[in-house]
Amino acid sequence: MSIKNTLGLIVSAVLIMFGGFVLFNVAFVILGILVNGFEIFADASGEVTREMLLIAVFIGLVVACAIIAKFILSKDQFKHTMFATLLTLPLMTALVMVGITLYGQSDLVILLVGGTIIIPTLWLMIKKRANWTYLFAVFYVTCLGIIIMIFNIDI
Repeated sequence: MSIKNTLGLIVSAVLIMFGGFVLFNVAFVILGILVNGFEIFADASGEVTREMLLIAVFIGLVVACAIIAKFILSKDQFKHTMFATLLTLPLMTALVMVGITLYGQSDLVILLVGGTIIIPTLWLMIKKRANWTYLFAVFYVTCLGIIIMIFNIDI
């Protein structure tokens, strides 16, 4: 395996994890803004708020990572990496919604219901012989969801 292939695998994995993390945060911040009626942006002084800067930094970092990955990864690797990164958002959203809906239930119930989302997704990826990046994205979201549950992290 050449250095470029190894570097491509590492860059793909890091981009999926970092891009997924940024997508989660941006999506939940935007949802929070919508739910709270844009109170964050209603700063009377007209100054840029911390949340606005955070969103801008997240988006800037993702764009920078994508540009770097564009030069390191082949066209096919880049396409699969981007789609796998985008796959993380609906999966994490579904798992978070399960956690919110079943808040107060036992961890086993939450794991079982979360498994009804993850297992069919994995089965579909394996059946379709999807690129490794899609499987990595599903495992990443699964591990992240389990860590959130184990350490009792509230969103």
